[in-house]
Amino acid sequence: MCNLPQLAPESTTSIAMTSINCDGVGVCYFLGTDNATTISSDFAKIKERFSAVRTYQTASSGSNLIDVAAQAGLQIHAGVSINDRDQGDRDIQAIVDGLKRHPTTLLSVSTYGKALEYDWDHNLGGTQRRVLKDATTTISLAKEAIQRLRAAAATANVEADPTPIVMVHEDQDWLSIETKGIVSSVNIIGVVIQPYYDATDASTTPIQDLTSRWNAIVQAFPTKKVVLAGTGWPTNGLIVNEHSTPA
Repeated sequence: MCNLPQLAPESTTSIAMTSINCDGVGVCYFLGTDNATTISSDFAKIKERFSAVRTYQTASSGSNLIDVAAQAGLQIHAGVSINDRDQGDRDIQAIVDGLKRHPTTLLSVSTYGKALEYDWDHNLGGTQRRVLKDATTTISLAKEAIQRLRAAAATANVEADPTPIVMVHEDQDWLSIETKGIVSSVNIIGVVIQPYYDATDASTTPIQDLTSRWNAIVQAFPTKKVVLAGTGWPTNGLIVNEHSTPA
């Protein structure tokens, strides 16, 4: 079992495991503060248990998260905002600068922003599931951000090996958008699989549920590298589909 590190008391960040064990994997880190000291402290704590961190942006006020990761001895899956154009431009510049200074620290780049639009289907015997409604805006913004990043790297004459581009969605969303144009623009399929939110009785067989859904994604994208970008079982919160959290 993997024990999560205790972040600084003043930190407003949150972390979530990106794999089901601690051997060579990382955690997601939501940047809830611009305090450089707090971020550095958090990354140092993360290093106690993990080898990498995945962020949803790369530039913060006064900090480049690639620099912070390198100082902590972590590798990083750096995020680019697609909701906020100014933040996205800062993220892209931070990635280009960070790649120059720490070419072995940056593992991948992923887009982060507007969630896919979906409806809820409540007609499954009292359960509910997400039904994709529209992916056009998200895909358009993500593809445009990827193009800007590649153009910025070329303009800056970055000599490091090209960094893989990742897009992260939940498994059912990937299966819904597989023909909508984003797959060809990315190098890696990042998939989030959360058995807790599944309509099946995953509470008794969560690993089997995870394995089955993972295999479906791998089979759907045979020419792409697929990585598990997020999974787990909540320790507290709302009961969903009659799945309970530990007492």
